[in-house]
Amino acid sequence: MSSATTIAELDTLTRQLQPTLRSVGPNLRALATLSEQLSSSAPDAFKALDDAVAISATIVAKQQSLRALLGAGTSLAQESDQLLVTTPAGSSSWSG
Repeated sequence: MSSATTIAELDTLTRQLQPTLRSVGPNLRALATLSEQLSSSAPDAFKALDDAVAISATIVAKQQSLRALLGAGTSLAQESDQLLVTTPAGSSSWSG
């Protein structure tokens, strides 16, 4: 293979790749921008994930207390409703 043939083939290959190569530049710039954005937001994202894990661990650790609190709130609501239903309008159940 002569050097003239090699140069001609290289020229043909370059011309065929030229449209593809034109799109590489903008794609690389977009990739660089995305990388910068990810690197700047990664600490906040990891902090949020860490906070979510801590909150979940606290909820699991306090599960019995939360159940008792919700149960007490439900009981209070039921008793309040019963008081309001059984007390005639305009009267008070308080003696005073």
